[in-house]
Amino acid sequence: MTSLSSYESTPGTLSTLKQAQSPQLWDGLLFLNNDIQLASDSRYGQIYSIRTGSDSHNPYYTPTDGRSSELSRRRPMVLGSWDWYGNSFKVKSGWTQPSWADLFQFGYPTLSSPPLSINIDRPTDGVPRFQVFQNAGLLTNNGSGFYRGTQMGDTNIVAVPFDAWVEIIVGVKWETNSTGELRVYYRIPSKGTGWVLAVSKSGVPTEQYGTTPSGSVNATFTNSSGGPINVLDHGGLYFGYGSMPSSFPTNYVSQSGLTRSSSLSSAQSTFPS
Repeated sequence: MTSLSSYESTPGTLSTLKQAQSPQLWDGLLFLNNDIQLASDSRYGQIYSIRTGSDSHNPYYTPTDGRSSELSRRRPMVLGSWDWYGNSFKVKSGWTQPSWADLFQFGYPTLSSPPLSINIDRPTDGVPRFQVFQNAGLLTNNGSGFYRGTQMGDTNIVAVPFDAWVEIIVGVKWETNSTGELRVYYRIPSKGTGWVLAVSKSGVPTEQYGTTPSGSVNATFTNSSGGPINVLDHGGLYFGYGSMPSSFPTNYVSQSGLTRSSSLSSAQSTFPS
């Protein structure tokens, strides 16, 4: 890209929002304060430098439990197809671990929490880890207002090596039933090692369906009229807490930029050798 910006010339006044990107790669610039900026990098050439703090949020929506700086792409979803996503992540030292932190969300029909995402989850042993999160299959109310899928939970990928790039490939066969599949590979370029298969799941749903206050999706991933459903692939840095703390931290993450390929080998080829 040659330019990327999103800010309000009068902070807090949406009518003064100014956004620009060239070329037009993203459907949504979901950040303010120029919290996502283009930067040079010796390995990738150009990267996204991302800041999220107490004043960071989507221009059109402020979460009550967290803050975010994100980019989004909208696309149709085809059940039975494979997508292979690639992205590199560098978490800056000084990271303050929140209750949850999403880096990228995939195939999101916005019914509940995303069907699939890469996150940094709260560690039980004090070691922050990249994880893959799932909330897929039939969504039902858990009794507290949260819509949980038949397949839900976090799976570890690798411990976060602060200030070092981690390249991650997420391969997913999209299905609302138990014929879905998931593969996650990673490598750490500074260690000079090859790709490591960290997650391999078969016979699991990977996409959501059901009815929630946000909408309704059939098991065939169509709407109530039988028409197609569009989904979002979006991310950057979105983190928060069950309830907002009195002092909200600022965290920084860099990303090389999301790619989507039709095979593992094609996804691998999007990274430097």
